[in-house]
Amino acid sequence: MHSKGSSSRLSSLVVKTRISSLLLSMFATFASIYVAGRLWQDGQNRVHLIKQLDRITGQGAIKKLSELEMELAAARQEGFSLQKA
Repeated sequence: MHSKGSSSRLSSLVVKTRISSLLLSMFATFASIYVAGRLWQDGQNRVHLIKQLDRITGQGAIKKLSELEMELAAARQEGFSLQKA
């Protein structure tokens, strides 16, 4: 049979284990949320920097121009033509 002292030691050990595992899981959760937030923020910064770089170098206008040229070529293939008045 177990004595009363060993039973209380066993229950206190279980409580300590539960508390430490709870604290560890809380820490892991907070760390995961922090890392996810930083990754999201880094992605937002990259998008902002790419837009700024496109604006400064004029790459945005070049991309739009090439897209419009492709649309015009596709429209001509479908039979549309420029009519001069």
